[in-house]
Amino acid sequence: MRLKDDVIFIPSPHGMIRDGATCKFLLAMRDGCVVESVVIPMKRYKSLCVSSQVGCAMGCRFCQTARMGFVRDLTAEEIVSQVSSARIHLKENVRNVVFMGMGEPLANLDNVLDAVRMLNDGRGANIPQTNIMISTMGHVPGLMRLAGFAKDIPPKGFSNLRIAVSINAPNDELRTRLMPRNTMWPMAEIKRALLAYPRSRKDTKFIIEYVLIAGVNDRPEHARELCGYLSGIPAEVNLIPFNPITDVSWTAPTVGAAEEFWRTVREAGMPCRTRWPKGVRAMAACGQLGVCGLVDRKK
Repeated sequence: MRLKDDVIFIPSPHGMIRDGATCKFLLAMRDGCVVESVVIPMKRYKSLCVSSQVGCAMGCRFCQTARMGFVRDLTAEEIVSQVSSARIHLKENVRNVVFMGMGEPLANLDNVLDAVRMLNDGRGANIPQTNIMISTMGHVPGLMRLAGFAKDIPPKGFSNLRIAVSINAPNDELRTRLMPRNTMWPMAEIKRALLAYPRSRKDTKFIIEYVLIAGVNDRPEHARELCGYLSGIPAEVNLIPFNPITDVSWTAPTVGAAEEFWRTVREAGMPCRTRWPKGVRAMAACGQLGVCGLVDRKK
């Protein structure tokens, strides 16, 4: 099913995998690249997790996409085609878009912002900025550039975009083990960038994503240290139990350990919630995208 001259929707069984109401689908580009996107069921609507790059250069060790390496940036049209596919071919009522798929969105910021403009357009997808979230591993130059655009209100500016930052550790030593690019943009620099970032409303919070890995970063002392780091940042912690990927022996913490971490963060006065996995069997959960692209590149 061709969407444009350079984007093809791959129908099932090879390009669409469902795990309950969660659905992962593939788009093939004219150059042979394949990207994965995920329709995520929410209480009243469907959210779409979109990719911004083919592969990723950030190298996070808990992420399947990192095993592909970086291939190329997606164009704005290729990003928007993921939304079109979900709405047109899958008939999904997508009203929320999260840039949490393959790639580092802030490393492809120009195309990502062009895609946001297209998604905002009332003649097209008509998705407001308040329904769009950009997730970054802490790409400080990208955060600083985006902060410049966030000073202006839509349609010219991007002040209403929601921002998530994947932290995953309470200190630089542990974070560098999990996320090697931390040596380029350590946690103190990320904190400075967040404190300087303009917010459209005083109650706007950054989403701090934290992948919980059993025996690695899931102890109560990690939670307390994390809260100390986040002091002064308007933030809500989003806990994500580790989802299995290929060639990694790590596991998710027990439910009891995850709940203790959650309680420790809450007792420190920090808003916190746990994102329990959806789509694990389809390799569609957080950190699992990239299996199909990896297989294609090995052929």
